[in-house]
Amino acid sequence: MLLPIVHRNGTSKEALLEQVCIVGRALGDVLRAMADTAPNQRDYYPESGRWEKALTEYAHRVETITVMREEYRAAADCLADMD
Repeated sequence: MLLPIVHRNGTSKEALLEQVCIVGRALGDVLRAMADTAPNQRDYYPESGRWEKALTEYAHRVETITVMREEYRAAADCLADMD
């Protein structure tokens, strides 16, 4: 994630840090909410292969959100370390 340059004419470090932390926490909330939507095998039979496909799709969505959350966490760490 390309971070902005913190300088006196731009958004303050504190405001930028707060913004990325808000998004990071929200993405954590999304992941927790998604746990309830994990595919249950009994909802995908009797058609062969549907449950496996649903699991693959679900795992992809979880991975996408996880990567985004980690990017925002890393951004927060970088901003926090800036002088």
